[in-house]
Amino acid sequence: GPYLFYRQNNLGGVIEIGAADPDADQGPLAEGWSLPRPCGDATYCRAISGRARVLVALDVPQTLDVAVRAVGSGTLSMAINGTDVAQWPLTAQLADWRVRVPADRFRRELNEVTLTIAPTDTCLIDRLVFQRVK
Repeated sequence: GPYLFYRQNNLGGVIEIGAADPDADQGPLAEGWSLPRPCGDATYCRAISGRARVLVALDVPQTLDVAVRAVGSGTLSMAINGTDVAQWPLTAQLADWRVRVPADRFRRELNEVTLTIAPTDTCLIDRLVFQRVK
């Protein structure tokens, strides 16, 4: 699939999880995602139930600031390639949750981003944004 930053036709660091077209963002999405549904003013999200994965490709490991735009109840956890990197308390309004992830958590080529909530929690995710640290 496309890289986050490398060469032409890359994702520009943004994965639109909740695109209104249910097939528009299927490339990086693995299991655990619902179909898109409205979650705010002209915004679409996808729900996760328990655990959802996104696969992202990098040309080289690098330190990245990662933001998750989400809404829900309970706690959202993020792991990169099996290592926990953050936990956030979800709110009733869409919000951006951020974490700086060091280069040693990433690898060249395919990386697995896992988002997890407790079975009794709810979570809708709009997008993931990856920014290079300068």
